[in-house]
Parts: sequence; structure tokens; C-alpha cells
Amino acid sequence: MQTKFEIWPYFVTFLIISFIGLMGVLFSIAIKQPVNMIQHDYYEASLNFDKHIEAKSATEKLTIQPYIKFYAERNELELLLSNGNHETEGIVYLYSPISVEEDLTFKVKLDENRKQLISTESIREGLWYVKVDWSQEDNSYYYESHFIK
Repeated sequence: MQTKFEIWPYFVTFLIISFIGLMGVLFSIAIKQPVNMIQHDYYEASLNFDKHIEAKSATEKLTIQPYIKFYAERNELELLLSNGNHETEGIVYLYSPISVEEDLTFKVKLDENRKQLISTESIREGLWYVKVDWSQEDNSYYYESHFIK
């Protein structure tokens, strides 16, 4: 008696081997991708989390709320901080959710109207987060916003 040649066991074996090979290729691609951390000092930031919450709360209690406005026609970002003639020190972070290499940092340098203009000509188009961390009269403040260039 002659046995009939069955193709389905070979097909199933081919599918299993192909699936394992594809998973191996995808795994090797995944492990070669860079892992960008939002904060390089995440441990220290987690220890100071309470201070961050207090700074956000203090910002909400300001009589004049800070704001950030993007002017596309001028390629400028306008930052307005609270009123008063107090000395202001701080940092403005421009955070790109796409790549940590594109993040920028600026010192807070307000003019007489408590405003600061930041040029956005050198940054790529897309979504950007703006984080402002500043202090006045021994009080810390934090404000966060976003814009699309």
C-alpha cells in the first residue's frame, strides 16, 4: 500500500520556524533601540517629588498666573511669570517627547514687563513641552505647558 504525501505537517513546521525567526529578528531590533529617560536623575527627582508638588501648589496660588504663548509667525515663545519686582531665578526646559537629544534648557531672564522671549527657529516642528522651574523671595514655583510648532 502506498502512503499519500501530506503537505500540511511541512507547512505547520515552516510556519513555526518562520514565527520563531521573526520573533528573533524583532527582539534583536528592539534591544538595539536607545532607551531615552525623561530625567537622567530620576532617583533624585523622586526624592524631591514633595518639593515639586509644593511648587505647583504655590504657582496655583499666584494672583497673576504664568503663561506661555507660541507665536508661529515670529518663531518665538513668550513666557510671562508672576507680577512684582522681585528677583527671579530659574530654568526653562523645552522638552521634546521624540528625542532627548533635542531637549533645550534656558535660564530665566525676564525683562521689565516680567516677560521672556525665546527663539524657536532652531527646533524641529512638532509637539514640545515647556517646563518652567523658578524661585522668587525664597518661594519655589513650577509651571508646565505645551505648544506645537
